[in-house]
Amino acid sequence: MRFVVLASGSSGNVSAVWTGDRGLLIDAGTGSSKSIETALREAGLRPEELCGILVTHAHSDHFGRPARIIAKKYGIPVLTHRETYLAACRRSRDLKGMDERGQVRFLKEDADHLHEIFQIRTHSVPHGGEEAGRPLAFVIRCEGRAVFYSTDLGLVPPHLIPAMREADFVLLESNYDEEMEENSPRPPFLKAWVTGPTGHLSNGQAAEALGQVFEPGHGRYPRRVVLGHLSEDCNLPHLAIAAIRPRLPGHVELHVAARHEASEIWDV
Repeated sequence: MRFVVLASGSSGNVSAVWTGDRGLLIDAGTGSSKSIETALREAGLRPEELCGILVTHAHSDHFGRPARIIAKKYGIPVLTHRETYLAACRRSRDLKGMDERGQVRFLKEDADHLHEIFQIRTHSVPHGGEEAGRPLAFVIRCEGRAVFYSTDLGLVPPHLIPAMREADFVLLESNYDEEMEENSPRPPFLKAWVTGPTGHLSNGQAAEALGQVFEPGHGRYPRRVVLGHLSEDCNLPHLAIAAIRPRLPGHVELHVAARHEASEIWDV
């Protein structure tokens, strides 16, 4: 399998995983469907080779108009929880009727699903409120390899630790630096939500979770970790790396996904 991050942040989130001539888009939020298609081609994946769009939750930076356009154009389904789809429809008329046209396949939380050649395990995560629907993290398996993907959390539930440990590749949110968030001009209610149990993960929280993932004494660990969804105002890549690098074994690769630029293409 191969993996690429095309965008990661509150202005839009798009990633892709693929093998051979079959691939999955993961989230398709705000932005242009044409720019997503162009970025996919530049990464070596033709949009015609997509077989689905995995959507984590209903916030517009993850589930937006590009998802509807790409699903319709290429005849592929959005794969998400029913409550996430309904929450997205309440926010945007653009998304209504996709289920009636067969453009949505509903996933259950904490369950295994098979979609074409991909095995998808969903994990419930605490993020957002009613407007987010039912947020999910994903473990995607194919050809003996596994990718863990979760960008919006608030806190890391215990069941995600073994899910990450058993993956070859982990993309995990590391949204804000605690000191930058506290000293930011954001209003108190926003700071309280971001730092609360349904908001986002701090660098410290991500470091603590990954420290648990890489505890000694287990038979399997990830080989690569990518930090995603960094705040534009309240984090910096070098701060996230400084918090998390000491919690990882030296041989494990650590990367930060850029907000507006495609990452390198990684082999899983």
